[in-house]
Amino acid sequence: LYCALYPSELSIQLSQQLKTLITQLGLRSIVSLNHSFVSHEETLLSLSKTDLVVFPYQSSNESASGAVRQGIASGTPVAVTPSSIFDDVAEVVHRLPGFTPQDIADGIIFLLDNNSINSSDEKIKEWIDLHKFSKLALRLFGLIRSLEINS
Repeated sequence: LYCALYPSELSIQLSQQLKTLITQLGLRSIVSLNHSFVSHEETLLSLSKTDLVVFPYQSSNESASGAVRQGIASGTPVAVTPSSIFDDVAEVVHRLPGFTPQDIADGIIFLLDNNSINSSDEKIKEWIDLHKFSKLALRLFGLIRSLEINS
């Protein structure tokens, strides 16, 4: 689990509760908790070594998720809750059936049991190619140049 640890009492308490739960459930050998801030390259490398990246967001004040783009950029299949912050990437992510822990677990099990997580590999590659900074920069430059010429 890659989770931000904020300098607040609540964030620290939640981290401790999560560590305790991982231990109580006997999951320490298969679940790790990482609060480290690492470079973009390290994040992509770590995510690319996983079978599935899951964004189990419950609610958010954001209009879109920047974090999900990092998951997609890793080339690993991504699953998300049905939050509207993922609407802009709907074509390249797997939507989980709901927000509850049971919904998330059922969705992940369904994806794994039906070999669905590899079904969008080509779509992911196309999306990554279309959203590369170099291509977005060229499009932006074209828009700016057009505005300059037409003004």
